[in-house]
Amino acid sequence: MRGADRGSLAYSALLAAVQEHQGAEQKVRKAEAWLQRAAATVQSHRPALNRYPTGHTRRRATTTLLDRLADHPVDLVRAADLIIIQTSFGKDSLVAMHRTVAAAKAAGCLHKVRVMHCDLGSEWPGVPELARRQAERYGIPFLLVTPHGGFLGLVENRQMWADAKRRLCTSALWLILATRVCFALELPHPKTFAELERRIDHSFKQDFSLNAIIAAARMLDALDGPITWRRGDAVRRHLGPAAADQYLALTR
Repeated sequence: MRGADRGSLAYSALLAAVQEHQGAEQKVRKAEAWLQRAAATVQSHRPALNRYPTGHTRRRATTTLLDRLADHPVDLVRAADLIIIQTSFGKDSLVAMHRTVAAAKAAGCLHKVRVMHCDLGSEWPGVPELARRQAERYGIPFLLVTPHGGFLGLVENRQMWADAKRRLCTSALWLILATRVCFALELPHPKTFAELERRIDHSFKQDFSLNAIIAAARMLDALDGPITWRRGDAVRRHLGPAAADQYLALTR
């Protein structure tokens, strides 16, 4: 190939790279402008939204905004200075982490992503370590924060459980099951939470107390026997024996 041809090819490649860079910058500017307009729109309607904080209008506006933001993940990542994924280590957090990492890699911005886990001192054993391992799996820096006194200390200082109708966990049935698991693992959580509930004179949930949950869990244990399980049971049930065997091989 002659020198002139090589020079022409190099110049063409340079022009293509410049055009691609300019196109990316334009997308980022459009994303930033769109975010500013969206923020201004929400702000202009905030008095009306706050007037009906639990109404359909606010939920619809929030859902619409989040849906539109989700349509441009790569542009959002490029426009961000830093992205922190707050993880509980559960399935929802893992999906959020996976999708965020995918968008960050597509944007060439994985270095902006961090994973943070808040250890409230009342987790299942091993949760902070599992959260750290998930972050390592994706090659993301991991941050662990621990509030003074943990979750129970925060509740005691406030003299109230978390509100919006005590939105802790979800249903009574889930709480009864979790309490039975605590019994099986000989964890002190049910007794500790019930003592705090009594001390601050504020019920854990709006419609029932922790003592009622503990009583129901003890009754079911007496009727059906204590809960038992094997490692990998959940994977075996939902994904099949082969997936369970693979999971157990990875976690030995």
